[in-house]
Amino acid sequence: MAVDSENLVTEDKQAAVLVNLIWMLVFAVLVMLTQIGSLSTEVLDWDESTFALMAQSVARGHLPFVELFDLKPPVLFLALGGWMSVFGDTLWSLRAFGDACLLVICCFTFLTASRSAGAFSAGLGTLFLISLSASGFAQHTQTEHLAMAFLMPAVYLASSPSLTPARLAAAGLLVSLAVLTRSNLGLVAVTLGIYLLIVLRGQGMRGAAGRVSSYIVGGMVPVVLLVGVYAAQGELATLKLAMIDAPISYASREDGSIMNTLSAHAVYWGGRILHEPLLFASATLVLAGAFVVLAVQLPGRSGRTYLLGERTVLATGFVLIAVLLSIILGGAAYSHYWNQVFPLLAVLVACGISRATGSRIVHGAGVAGVLVMVAGALAITLPSAIGVFENRGRLQDAHFVQKAARVILASDIADKRVWAMNYQIVHMYLNSVPLSRALTHPANINPDSSVYRPLADAGYVSGDEVGRLMDLKPAFIVAKDMPPWYFSETTGARVGSWIEENYSVYRQLGDLVIYLHKDHAG
Repeated sequence: MAVDSENLVTEDKQAAVLVNLIWMLVFAVLVMLTQIGSLSTEVLDWDESTFALMAQSVARGHLPFVELFDLKPPVLFLALGGWMSVFGDTLWSLRAFGDACLLVICCFTFLTASRSAGAFSAGLGTLFLISLSASGFAQHTQTEHLAMAFLMPAVYLASSPSLTPARLAAAGLLVSLAVLTRSNLGLVAVTLGIYLLIVLRGQGMRGAAGRVSSYIVGGMVPVVLLVGVYAAQGELATLKLAMIDAPISYASREDGSIMNTLSAHAVYWGGRILHEPLLFASATLVLAGAFVVLAVQLPGRSGRTYLLGERTVLATGFVLIAVLLSIILGGAAYSHYWNQVFPLLAVLVACGISRATGSRIVHGAGVAGVLVMVAGALAITLPSAIGVFENRGRLQDAHFVQKAARVILASDIADKRVWAMNYQIVHMYLNSVPLSRALTHPANINPDSSVYRPLADAGYVSGDEVGRLMDLKPAFIVAKDMPPWYFSETTGARVGSWIEENYSVYRQLGDLVIYLHKDHAG
């Protein structure tokens, strides 16, 4: 009988693994179908272009910030730089990195939710996540993708029934990597530590503190390694400028109040409901239902005792609150910030659906809501995905920035220097370094930018970087609007009159204009 029992356990485990693998295959197919259509659009967000240039610098052998600057922590640039070293510096490679991160997020969202909700409900929760990720603001490769690819495995480990020192050290390391990808997640590191103290307090304060110390030590490893590498290269001052001075200056800018930030997010969400109702109206209803079910369930099961036993819900809830607070307190409202929230909401949706099985109507409504979202996501993305497959050999015909790079390279002008006032991803195609260390993002050299002043004060860029670039007289200017919208009225007028006096239109491709210096005009 004992042997039969062991065989049944083994068969159950094998069946569970097979079910998990099938679900993950479904996730992979859906991620591909809902994301690959983005390849038809060359520039979805100019931050993605900035990340590509920073990663390309890493691929050339430079530490982040040493050759070029961007206002983000270094881990994305290191990871994407390594990826591009292997898969090439192409648009396909750039987008595939984000898609790979999304698939990792999906897998760990599913694994985390399945502990408490079972495979079916966990699968539905993950479909909820994939569907929301089909919206336009989630299509480009972004720091949110990599950060959550670190954070969701950390939540999986932190919600484990057995919180061993090794698991907690690994969770700490992953949270640290997430923070070094998106600095707003620093609040998550603290909040998750508080969660661990709560769930481990049954071991006594000394035992709990000992386990939490493993979490802290794990989290310190990436920080120590990062500081050590920069110190060995004599670039600690550069690291401090990029990770402390410039972010503090940026954070001090006058942004909206907490209420204004909340209002802006609410308006954006409402706009999504109007424009993508199958996704966002359905998501709103599914979320409301899941939270009601979870709220009703908790008091009926010994309240606090039940909640402490539900580590999946508790860990996810703690992290969700921390992420939401970090977004609200940040003072800015961008839809892509929501990509830090969706995986956590997906876990709670799965838990809510699984607990609604006592009511066929409620449970069926939850399942139907998620399936409607999947249908909506496919309705939005399938046409472009099919177009990518059908026109895979001609996709570059619509990529005007890549065409611009080819025009510049094919010209008989020896001077190939380019000032990209827009569409800075042209440098990726040219495999060239921008003329300013801050020009990975065109607005960084705006004298009125909160980022520019600390860079100039540190001598990272000149006191008049715009003037310095004018003095260089680059052969080509790549621009979209003139003068660029991100300049102040004074700087815009200065740049506009300089271009009008010294440059003429060389080629126009879509809304991209290549200007050629009159010294090189035939």
